[in-house]
Amino acid sequence: MFNTEKVAEESIDLAGRSIPLSKLAAMPATFWEDVVGPDMSRELMDKTGAVDMDMVRQIVPTLPLDLKLILKNQVP
Repeated sequence: MFNTEKVAEESIDLAGRSIPLSKLAAMPATFWEDVVGPDMSRELMDKTGAVDMDMVRQIVPTLPLDLKLILKNQVP
């Protein structure tokens, strides 16, 4: 059986580039520390130290443009 429905992956707009949320959540804690600093990166982590997709969904769109540009250029 073939499914003809395409499921769109949730993404976040980073200064004109749409990045899948799963890609952002897959970035290691050290990446986030380098980009947003240790305090903000802790906000993006869950209790185990893994990136929390819900927090990425909430916080990343609110980042200043300069940080969005860095993310836009650093996320493959």
